[in-house]
Amino acid sequence: MTTAPALQRVAVALFEGFTVLDVYGPVQAFASCRTIQPDGTRRPMFEIFSMAGEAGKVKAGEGPRPGPSGASRRRPTTTFC
Repeated sequence: MTTAPALQRVAVALFEGFTVLDVYGPVQAFASCRTIQPDGTRRPMFEIFSMAGEAGKVKAGEGPRPGPSGASRRRPTTTFC
């Protein structure tokens, strides 16, 4: 029996004026990585979270304002996948 690989954490650093595609392209790629479990369910390989220099919304160069996923920039708790 094979042991499932450990869930890896991926931090997405947000900064004022970031390019949306440069963030969401890699996020989508990591989020789509799954392993098939023996029972047929799909398990994520990565936990993705965002972080920024300070709490609050971060303005992208194109306009959307996503914020870091956790209340504290040092201990994010929310994931995208």
